[in-house]
Amino acid sequence: MIEMFINNKPLVLPSDLKIRVEINSPAFESDVIPSSIVYYFNVPVTQNEEVFNYANYVEVKNKYREYNWKMRFEGFWIFSGKLIVTQINTEFRCAASIKQLPTEFGDRNITDFTYDRILLGSKSMKEYVNEVRKQKSFTLSFPSIYAPNLYGEGESADNQDFGKIVNAMNIENTSSNVNTVIPCFHAIYIIETMFKSEGYQILNSFDHSFKELLLFNNYTLDQLPVENYAFSNLVGKTNLILTATDDPTNSIRFNKYYATPGEYEISIFAKAKFTSHSNPENTQMIVEASMVYTAHQGNPNGTRKEINRVKVEYDPNYRDKIDVFIDICFTQIFEQPGENWLYFEMYAYNSKGNAILRNYEITEGYIEIRRINSSTTDLNTYMKEINPVNHLPEISCSDFLLSFKQLLGFIYLFDFTNKTLQIVFMKDLLKTKVLDLTEQYISDTPDMEIKEPLSHELKYDIDEFNMNGYTYEGQYNSLKELPSPIREKLLVKIKNINSFYESKIVDNTLQWVRTADTYKPLVTHKYTKKESINIKLQPIAMDEYKNAIHPYYPERGVSALYSPSTSKIDKLICMLRTDAYGATTANMGYSILSNMFSFDLKAEDGAYNKYLKNWYDFISTANTYTFSFRVNIEDVFRILTLFNPQEGTPEEQTRRVRVLNQEYIPFQFTFEFSHNNIICQAKLMKNDND
Repeated sequence: MIEMFINNKPLVLPSDLKIRVEINSPAFESDVIPSSIVYYFNVPVTQNEEVFNYANYVEVKNKYREYNWKMRFEGFWIFSGKLIVTQINTEFRCAASIKQLPTEFGDRNITDFTYDRILLGSKSMKEYVNEVRKQKSFTLSFPSIYAPNLYGEGESADNQDFGKIVNAMNIENTSSNVNTVIPCFHAIYIIETMFKSEGYQILNSFDHSFKELLLFNNYTLDQLPVENYAFSNLVGKTNLILTATDDPTNSIRFNKYYATPGEYEISIFAKAKFTSHSNPENTQMIVEASMVYTAHQGNPNGTRKEINRVKVEYDPNYRDKIDVFIDICFTQIFEQPGENWLYFEMYAYNSKGNAILRNYEITEGYIEIRRINSSTTDLNTYMKEINPVNHLPEISCSDFLLSFKQLLGFIYLFDFTNKTLQIVFMKDLLKTKVLDLTEQYISDTPDMEIKEPLSHELKYDIDEFNMNGYTYEGQYNSLKELPSPIREKLLVKIKNINSFYESKIVDNTLQWVRTADTYKPLVTHKYTKKESINIKLQPIAMDEYKNAIHPYYPERGVSALYSPSTSKIDKLICMLRTDAYGATTANMGYSILSNMFSFDLKAEDGAYNKYLKNWYDFISTANTYTFSFRVNIEDVFRILTLFNPQEGTPEEQTRRVRVLNQEYIPFQFTFEFSHNNIICQAKLMKNDND
């Protein structure tokens, strides 16, 4: 008996109902993640109005047309998905879709999910980046990227803090970070977060190569200028007064306070008068005022911060009337929690830089400290937290998942009842265990569809470079091997960075300039019939800058500081994380890449040869066999298991079918259910050349 439920409410079904359910393998469609479907069926209106929210009434028509749907047969829950009402007369005309991406995903983008924000804590950005590099987590990485146009044109393009390199961190230099920072998230982290946020458990561990796959983005962590911050209440204010009877040769320890680490604004005003001094050189004196703080009492040297230099002219006959004014505001980072000591110092020098003995008094002054209002106590000069949503491209979940199916041969198998997901390589389907359906077979001879051999053209989502108009000079292993160009419009291929260079005049000089990627489409076989597959991602480009090879991004970026109006990328740009930051899509030969793959589809270690070739060898000449089976509900569950997550290694999983001692890869199973019977037909694939 068939039972159906809409939003957990039972439908009244006709006694002669026949419902046809088609289950499609996710392995055979190259440009979609295929849904399985329930073909059209009718149910009466009069007994089902309430269940369908009165969709037959004019005032609510077209408002309630999609419903959560479940089906039970002989007491067993068997299918669930989305049911759509397409026509209403005396009956509701219905169809359903199942075995697609989880319904919670719908048309959502990968930015629509909930990702944990990364609070940077009491560390500088430099410290955080270096920790991430050492730990090699599979959440995010900070690869060095050559991006000369990230800040556009004008003054911002000459920003010395940038230097044309993103994430140009110097591990040995412990000074504060002054480099542009862009976190790149691992694809595995995004997939895991997407599904786990909706309650799905991922059963299998990922291939190591995929763990190293990064998603590039153009969204920097640049922070707005300090003057745009809001400030909290005053942390402390101290009068700064020193009489002539005090010992002016010592620093003034003006305060001891307790505070959390963070960024503070310090304002200092001081009016000082020199009471005695020695300056035999000339009538000019330079006064230097400094702030010194110690992280704790046992650190007497602290961190010195020069706040101002003032040149003072004086008349030896009126020495007691010389005033020095200090009026300055600056920001300072305090790195340690707990007790902190602050000092104020003044020194005098002559014009030759020699120290001058002096006595002075401060007749008026104060020091104020204000805590900069931020969401965390992070000490970097950039954003106070990393929000992954800012650093992901604006693409749909289906395109995101499909791109890795096209590049690496992934298929995604869901169990919606138990909310589990398993990711399987298509090539591994060829070595799985078999389900024997010989006893259920009800025809002497299957229908056989002889398919014309098919080749596939694989290409990235990038414009193919047109070499017309150039004189091709051949391939060089690296830029160092290039001779000086003798004229314009020469073209060379640079092997180690997968790039074309052309000779052209730049700044009145004839030179070699990067002009395009060398990635070419790959045709899998030499058959007349051909199908094109446009891989919905692109490898990041490569270029050489200052004698080092880097990933290369030629467009502008999104920066709160310089270009807030620039758009985030809406392309999936990928790279591989390696110990040699920058060798991500180049043919560099680093040992770290030995277990990975090359983005060059034609390379021996390319993604095609490593992940796709065995599968395309199979489907290029596989023929389709159609079988009919007599099955019961237990058989249906065994067949559905072929498309569900399973425990064990690929060799231990059951993904193939055996009929009469012949083994096949399932392409499609179609079941026709009536209240008392199940008929099954299957399309199975077999390469008869094996």
